Amino acid sequence: VIILDNMAVNGVGIETGEPRFPYCKEINLYGNLLRRWSDVVGILRQTPRCEELVLSSNFLEEIP
Repeated sequence: VIILDNMAVNGVGIETGEPRFPYCKEINLYGNLLRRWSDVVGILRQTPRCEELVLSSNFLEEIP
């Protein structure tokens, strides 16, 4: 479990070839500064086994 609620997370940072957290099943990103869905995809690439993702109270753009 990774809990980063209200930590001003605004993106994935530098992506590497290998996932940083290959066994993480849950990520809580509640109340951060995420705006782009591409950043969410980048985060999920770092956690390929994620089964639960909390994104409430971010500033995500609407899906077209």
